[in-house]
Amino acid sequence: KLKIFIVTERNILMILSLSLLLRLIIIDRYSTYPSLTSSFTSDEWHDVQVILNMLNEKTLNPHSFVYPSLFYYISLILSIPAVLIFGQNWQILLITQRLISISFALLTIAMTYNFAYKIYNERVALLSAFLLAVSPFHIEMSVTAKPDMIQLGLVMLSLYYCMSAIHTKKNNDY
Repeated sequence: KLKIFIVTERNILMILSLSLLLRLIIIDRYSTYPSLTSSFTSDEWHDVQVILNMLNEKTLNPHSFVYPSLFYYISLILSIPAVLIFGQNWQILLITQRLISISFALLTIAMTYNFAYKIYNERVALLSAFLLAVSPFHIEMSVTAKPDMIQLGLVMLSLYYCMSAIHTKKNNDY
């Protein structure tokens, strides 16, 4: 039984490594361009600007409610170490926010594997995780500094705990 677990663990780790590699290849897309407008995609400029303003004003009020505030709070908290190490500029914040999205994308892949494994079997779980890991849409959304992956990761985590509560039927899980 231990041997099966090690093989399964190795397979999902290979899928997560492939997923990370595919995303890191394109994470710095356009971030070295001298022009600000060519460095960002879609709403990234607004999100980076909100985080910069929160850092400059030393406030938790994003003064922007285009997206739910939790996205800005998570981004701010996880960006502070990068700002302390590398300094405060838009390129550092852009790459940091994209890394946050990639982290949550990896969480969604791991949670997809976990759901499929519990509901079906290992083959379905590995196939599901692999298909999500190489999905062009998932890759594109996971390398942008937008709340999509954070929201999806938190939803998957919530579903996981709901499913665990249903299966265990312990009062502490509710």
